[in-house]
Amino acid sequence: MKKTWNYWTVCLLFTITCIVINSTVFAFPCMLNLEFAKSAAAMEDYIRPSGYHRLLMNTLVDYGFLIGYGLLAFFSLKIILEVFQGNVNSWIYLLSFITGALDAFENIFLLLSATRERAVYSDAYFWAVRIKWATAIIIVLVIAIVIIFSLIVLLRARPNRSSGT
Repeated sequence: MKKTWNYWTVCLLFTITCIVINSTVFAFPCMLNLEFAKSAAAMEDYIRPSGYHRLLMNTLVDYGFLIGYGLLAFFSLKIILEVFQGNVNSWIYLLSFITGALDAFENIFLLLSATRERAVYSDAYFWAVRIKWATAIIIVLVIAIVIIFSLIVLLRARPNRSSGT
């Protein structure tokens, strides 16, 4: 279990690093609006103010982010199953990486848009984004549960300093 926690910690730090880079160095202020755009013209309106180069760099870092949160989700589910003495079955892989796979598919459209310097849009992009966000809710909850669990374990493991001499 300690090995799983170590991998989980590394994935958490990597994911946070990608978030920091994308929110500071390559910040794209209207990314959610861009993702939920309903047409190529709407995408253009969101890309133009920040530029195609920034979209390219943000999307490249997002690939690191999706690998990080996919692995973080995997190790989070593994920790939950180990705590409750469940078996790690193949479904854990699907549940862990479905959001990342949809995010990667979405990123293909964003990279094509960035490299062609015009919005690339399709119904596949439209639905991939929406399904990704629906599954992301589950992943965020799983990761949050493990973060809360780890904080509780850490707080309970602290020695009681008020009873000392």
